Amino acid sequence: MIFRNSVLIAFFSVVSLILGIVRDRFLSTYVGVGPTLDIYNASFKIPDLLFGVMASFVASAIVIPFLTKEIHNHDKEKLERKFNSLFFFFGFVMFALSFIIFIILPYISKYIFSSLSAEQLPLFITSTRILLLQPILLGLSTLISCIAQARHRFILFSITPIVYTLCIIFSIIYAYPSFGLLGIMYGVLFGAVLHFILQSYTLFESKIKLDKNLFSWSLVLEHLKFAIPRSGSHIVSSLRNIIFAVIALQMGAGILSIYTFAQRILDAFIQVVIQSVSGATIPLLSKHHAFGEHKEYKNIFIKTIIVIVLLSFVMQIVSYFFGREIVYLVYGNTPATPDIYKLFILLVIQLPTFAINSYLVNAFAGKKPKSLFYANFWSSIITIAVLYKTMHLGVIAFAYATWTIGVVYLLLLWYFYRKKEK
Repeated sequence: MIFRNSVLIAFFSVVSLILGIVRDRFLSTYVGVGPTLDIYNASFKIPDLLFGVMASFVASAIVIPFLTKEIHNHDKEKLERKFNSLFFFFGFVMFALSFIIFIILPYISKYIFSSLSAEQLPLFITSTRILLLQPILLGLSTLISCIAQARHRFILFSITPIVYTLCIIFSIIYAYPSFGLLGIMYGVLFGAVLHFILQSYTLFESKIKLDKNLFSWSLVLEHLKFAIPRSGSHIVSSLRNIIFAVIALQMGAGILSIYTFAQRILDAFIQVVIQSVSGATIPLLSKHHAFGEHKEYKNIFIKTIIVIVLLSFVMQIVSYFFGREIVYLVYGNTPATPDIYKLFILLVIQLPTFAINSYLVNAFAGKKPKSLFYANFWSSIITIAVLYKTMHLGVIAFAYATWTIGVVYLLLLWYFYRKKEK
C-alpha cells in the first residue's frame, strides 16, 4: 500500500512540479525579475504567516493522529464532533485574524517593509489584502484533506494543488496584461476557492456533515494542547521568511525574486521526495503511534529515511549535471538567470539535509512537538544572524543562511528529540 500510494502521490507531485515550472517561467517572462515581482513575492509573506499558523494546527501530521482512533474504530459520531469542532473554531479564528490584518495593514506595512518606495507601498497593501482570504480557504481545505489522507484516498488530495497552480498560470497569461499585478492576485484567490470546493467533496464522499451544533470546546482544547508546540514552530518559520524578505528588499531590487526562484526549485525537489513518501507513510505512523505499536513505527520510520536519502542524492546528482538547463528552462534567458542558477547550485548542497528535516518534522509532530519548536527557534535565530552579517555579499548570503539552517536545525532537532520532554 505504501509503495502504491507513494507512486501515486509522486506522479501528481511531478505534474504539480512541471506546472510550477511553467508558472515561474511565465512570471519571469511576463512580469520580469524586478520591483513588481518583488512586490508579488512580498505580498505573500503575511498571508503565508497566517496560513502557516493555521496549517500548523490542521496539518495531516497533527490532525490525523487526533482522528486516527475514531477513523480506525469507525466511530463516526465522535469523528464528526472532532472534525466540526476544528472546522468552525479555526475557520472563525482565521477570519478574525485576516480581518484585523486587513484593517491595520496600511499602518504596519510601512514599518515591516520599509524598503518599499512610496509608489510600491499602495500596490503591496492592495495585493496583500486580496490574498488575506487565501489562508482561510487553503487552511480549511487542508483540514478537510486530512480525512482523505487518513482513509488512504490520495487522488483528490493530489489534484487540488494542480488546479490551484493552473489558475495562477492563466491569470499571468490573460489577466496580467490587462490588469497588472492585481489580476494575478485575483487569479491566486480564485485558485484557492477552487481548491476548497474540490477538497470539500471528501466530506460528501465520507458522509461527514458540517453542523455547528456538534462543536465542542473540550475537543478544541484537547487538540490545542496537542498542536500548540507544533504551531509555534510554524510561526517561527513564517516570521523567519518575513525577515528574510525584509533583508532581501534592503539588498536591492530583484534580490528577493532571485532568492525566491532558486528556493522554489529546491522546494520542488523536496516536495517530490517528501510529499510522495511522507504522504503515504504519515497515516501509518500515526496509526502505529496511537495504538502503541513502537516496533512497527520504528521500522517504517527507518526505511523511509533511507529512501529519502537515496532519492535526495539522485536529485543532487541530476542538479549538478543538468542544473543550468533546469534553471534556464524554468526562467528563460534573462539577466537574472545566471544569479538564480548560481544560488540554486549552492542551495542544492543541502538537499539531503532539508529532505530529512522535512520528514522528521512530520514524523515527530505527533510524538515530541516541543522538539520542533526549540530546534526551529534556535536555528532560525542563528540563521537570521548569519544572513544579516553576510548581506553585503548579495544573493550569495542566502546560500550561507541555507547551509546554516539545514545543518543546525537537523542537529538541534535530533538533540531535542532524544531528550525527554516534560
